[in-house]
Amino acid sequence: MQRIMKNRLFAVRGAISADNNKADIQKSVAELYSQLLNINNIAEDLIVSVYFTVTDDLTALNPATALRNKGFAQDLPLMCFSEPKTDGSLKGIIRILIQFYGTVKPEPVYLKEAKNLRPDLLQSLNKKSLWIVAREYAGIAEAGGVKNVIKDLAEGSAEQNINTTVFLPFYGCTKKTGKKAFSSEIKISNKKHFVNFLKVKSKTENLNFVFIDTKIFNTKKGIYTYTCEEAKELSNINPEIKKGVAYIDTNEMNTVFQFAILSYAATMGIAPNVLHCHDAHTALLPALVNINAKQLFANTKCFVTIHNAGNSYRQQLGDINYAKTLTGLPEEVLQDCVVDNLVEPFLIASKYAKLTTVSPFYAEEITKPQTSPFSKNFSAILFEKHIQITGITNGIKYENYKPQDKNISLLPFEFDPLNKKFDGKYKSRQLFISEIKNCFKNSKGFSDIAEGVKCFGAIEETENKKHTYFAYHGRLVHQKGIDVLLQTIHKVFSINQNIKFIIMGQGSEDYENKYAKIAKIYSGKLVYFRGYDKRIARMVSAVADFILMPSLFEPCGLSDFIAQIYATIPIAHAVGGLKKIQDGKTGYLFSSIFDNLENQEENMVESLSSIILEKADCFENSEYKHILDAPEYSEIIQSANLEIKNKYSWDLIIKKDYFNLYGF
Repeated sequence: MQRIMKNRLFAVRGAISADNNKADIQKSVAELYSQLLNINNIAEDLIVSVYFTVTDDLTALNPATALRNKGFAQDLPLMCFSEPKTDGSLKGIIRILIQFYGTVKPEPVYLKEAKNLRPDLLQSLNKKSLWIVAREYAGIAEAGGVKNVIKDLAEGSAEQNINTTVFLPFYGCTKKTGKKAFSSEIKISNKKHFVNFLKVKSKTENLNFVFIDTKIFNTKKGIYTYTCEEAKELSNINPEIKKGVAYIDTNEMNTVFQFAILSYAATMGIAPNVLHCHDAHTALLPALVNINAKQLFANTKCFVTIHNAGNSYRQQLGDINYAKTLTGLPEEVLQDCVVDNLVEPFLIASKYAKLTTVSPFYAEEITKPQTSPFSKNFSAILFEKHIQITGITNGIKYENYKPQDKNISLLPFEFDPLNKKFDGKYKSRQLFISEIKNCFKNSKGFSDIAEGVKCFGAIEETENKKHTYFAYHGRLVHQKGIDVLLQTIHKVFSINQNIKFIIMGQGSEDYENKYAKIAKIYSGKLVYFRGYDKRIARMVSAVADFILMPSLFEPCGLSDFIAQIYATIPIAHAVGGLKKIQDGKTGYLFSSIFDNLENQEENMVESLSSIILEKADCFENSEYKHILDAPEYSEIIQSANLEIKNKYSWDLIIKKDYFNLYGF
């Protein structure tokens, strides 16, 4: 039977410059050959032949012999030709042509002075380059708000003609596939990790992805925490494993990821102009490249962005002995980076990189222990060491949410907050209430409203009564003020039964169960959506009158922007990045005065319930059919939308703030 070959015969070219001595010719030939095979994922057993040509001034060693001397191509047919002397041509050049069987068109490689042979490639190489390192990315691997920041920063930079590469782990839930570039083995704490590097070219010009595909990631069904499915499978083995709890091998995951990127750079022999690492999961990388690849990264500027400095979010590495074993970093690097006997990645990063965070307000808070109760001891070290942190507020792409176009917004009706046209918002509300009623058929007290989203409770409107709608959309974690919101709901309903609450979020089982229970208690007045679906999430933000943001601390906040775009007024605790809301102009802020953290939550409940009751009472006793019929509120929404477009557009923030920071 005739063998059917799926592979096609390809040829790939490359060139490199070399000095006329045996050592340099051997080194250069091996480097060129290795890079061609690694970049194009060529196995030697698929190579048909290798041809060399060499300029007439390179006589010290035949490149074919040099390649064999380095241990390559031992069983392959090799040929080498000397190029005729040509006036004005580059000297000291070795060219290569490899014929091989493959499935994907290969990429050429031109190194050192040979880059000048391909001005088209040289132009691309002369572009500024940016590597973005993160654990999540919108549409690929999603967890919190960081995913949107990474996607918008990467795409926005690429659109400004910056060669942008995003490094991500390849999870079991990753929504992307890629071409294997090469493989390597990484040793962490005497444990070997076999890593495949997958390359994907984005539809956005100048944007590429490199996925770190290894067992410690590709066996995970979540990003940072155990999924419900994983918890069911593993809780019998370890009762501490629950949905929403961080993976038990998180430190090892983070370390493998960062060493893999170091391996990629070393294998490819390339480093970017800027290395931008996001959150503590990637904060060791500037130290690793500085200590292990100092020469390669000599011209690279390093930045680490703190997306959350709270006590549960900083990815501490344990004590010095454990951190030393895990990371291989010297004790002198680790010893003054300890808070409460735990090694802090952000403090290590501060020695080798510029620290940034996601709003100027949060930057100010976390560098003063008296204004940062949820990272007090860490903040005290920042203060003592005079560590400077640059705050740059996260932006938003208005055009990705655009309520004027229902194909973009995913809302059933269009409306225009910029021109105070809100009819579509209220039509969307009525349709959403009907949708909730129609799907609520499950006798167990909940129903599936979308894939992965369960609906608890319902909303019922009373004829001839006006109802004020308050929403919350976000993670169900303590930081977000979830306990404050729960107590506030009870307090509000003890006084006003006309108010409606729409809650959406997921987190720990404990919080999810509490909100499912309260939805049953106040069914008709409160609905809770457990899970995530983009359309439902946008409906929750769009159909409410006010969005509640009772965060105990908040680095930046994105929900306020989304709500404002959908003509929903934010009511937020005046902390961190939420201070970008201008009280009475683009939303409302409430403050809490406290002596201790327990006192803070009590005062927050009082303040939040008061403002909710005040807004509801004013509307119920007004002449207006809808909240936004009132000039005060429609002005707030129009002002907020104008501010988002004119001040918080990602295009503006990237050009004005990030490129200034990068030196682009």
